[in-house]
Amino acid sequence: MDMDAIRESFLAGQAERLARLALRNQILLVGTIVWGCLLLFWTLYSFLRFYRTLQNAAAGAGDIPFTCSRCGASFRLPAAYLGKHPFLPQKKVTVSAFGAGGAVRLSRRLRCPRCGRRAWCRQDLAAQAPAGRQALAAAVQKSLPRFLAGGAVLFAAGLLFFSAVRLILG
Repeated sequence: MDMDAIRESFLAGQAERLARLALRNQILLVGTIVWGCLLLFWTLYSFLRFYRTLQNAAAGAGDIPFTCSRCGASFRLPAAYLGKHPFLPQKKVTVSAFGAGGAVRLSRRLRCPRCGRRAWCRQDLAAQAPAGRQALAAAVQKSLPRFLAGGAVLFAAGLLFFSAVRLILG
């Protein structure tokens, strides 16, 4: 065998290897795009399910006490009403000290059942805080395991796909 034949066989082998690596890289690129889209879809889907679960848990929290700022009358609204009308105008008074704090007063623009006028009605946050924490805890308890399990399945599927492509097209 002469040197030209050896060089030609070596170059043919290298060209074949480069073509296989180019194909592998194209498959990995498409797989990365598809996998990224699946993870993004799963995250958005899980967030929307969590939001709906939180809305349903908050709607079952009972009645919320309000006090009209014009006439001083106290009345109660079901939490489901506020869940169905999330864009009611509201004002918050917050207090913070050293970077930590929270709302101390929340008022919503509602129609008072006693005087019949639209007024800023103050919501009693102290009475609603435990119900809100319970609703949040219930929603997280229901949604978080489902989100993590789905993410783990997607992660494992992606790992298997990328490992198989690298093994086959090495």
